[in-house]
Amino acid sequence: MSASNQNNPVKCVCLDTSFLVSLFLEEVHSPAAERWMIAEEPIVLLSPLNLLEFENALNLRVFFKGLTAGQAAKVRINFQRKLKTGLYTVISENVEVWEQAKQLSLAHSPTPGARTLDIWHVAFAIVQDAKAFGSFDERQRRLASEAGLALNAV
Repeated sequence: MSASNQNNPVKCVCLDTSFLVSLFLEEVHSPAAERWMIAEEPIVLLSPLNLLEFENALNLRVFFKGLTAGQAAKVRINFQRKLKTGLYTVISENVEVWEQAKQLSLAHSPTPGARTLDIWHVAFAIVQDAKAFGSFDERQRRLASEAGLALNAV
């Protein structure tokens, strides 16, 4: 931890996969995502769903010609390196996440119009006792905020 953040303990956060992807590919939200990660110095908790969505995002970029297969392979290697550093930690989800997602859907989904996977990511963050949630999706941000999670700056 840097000297400037000695009074700000390391916190665990969860990320929407689009936020995660913006940390590895140059996108419109990449600068904001990078600034937030530097400011927060968090430990990022990822689920197996994040890993699947991350992989699929790369594959879709290749399919739509936004990346070459070689570029996607380099991103995968970079991601695996980050996993090994401990900055990103993969946590297997459990039944509690699904139950929390169902409760969120009942309580909040009609208001922001949250999608199923958006609800699941927020539920995962709550069950993992994350202190913040990173997303650029307005409906998902509203759901996370209503559920009591701190959010990244947009």
